[in-house]
This record gives sequence, C-alpha cells and structure tokens, in this order.
Amino acid sequence: GEGPFPIFAITTFSALVIFFFSLCGGNFSLVPDQLLIYLVIYGGIIHFCGWYLITKAIGNIPLSISRLLLLLQPVCASVFGNIFFGEVLGLEECLYLGLSLIGIFMASTSKIK
Repeated sequence: GEGPFPIFAITTFSALVIFFFSLCGGNFSLVPDQLLIYLVIYGGIIHFCGWYLITKAIGNIPLSISRLLLLLQPVCASVFGNIFFGEVLGLEECLYLGLSLIGIFMASTSKIK
C-alpha cells in the first residue's frame, strides 16, 4: 500500500476547507486550552488510527459487507451521539436517518452485487 500519507493528506485538506468556511461564515472561535488537548488526541490519534484500521481491514472482508458497514457508520454515530451524549435528534434528522437505513437495506437486498 501507499501507507498512511493519503489519509493524513485528506484529513488535513478537509480541516483546511472547514477552517476556511468557518472563517468566512464568522463561526470560528478558539477552544479553551484545556479542550485543545482533547482535540489533538481525537484528531491525531483516534481519528487517524480509526481510518488507518478501516483502510487496512477493508481489503480483508467482502466488498458487499464493507460498503454496508461504511454506509452505516454515520447512522450509528448519530444514534450513539443521542444515546451517550444527549444530542437531540429532531424530526428532520430522524427522517434522514430513516431514509439512509432504507437505502442501505435496499442496497443490501438488491440482486445486483
């Protein structure tokens, strides 16, 4: 493989794009120092290692299973955010989650693989 550099490059590019739009939208604010270490831990270790493991494992499981698991990731993140962190899921979010689950179900049961 190419190693972890493509993941690092994509993550860095995404962070710069988000930073640019947050500056343009006036939504940028610095986090307090005590939270900065948690952001570094999350971004530098957990996020990087998680995607590194995903890219390594994806070649070892069937493609049909890996694509469905990757599609389920944002749905699970939303549900877990609600359960563990008390994030509010409004009607619109629940509709989108339902549509996502319907699409994932349709993809998993389709005859074309």
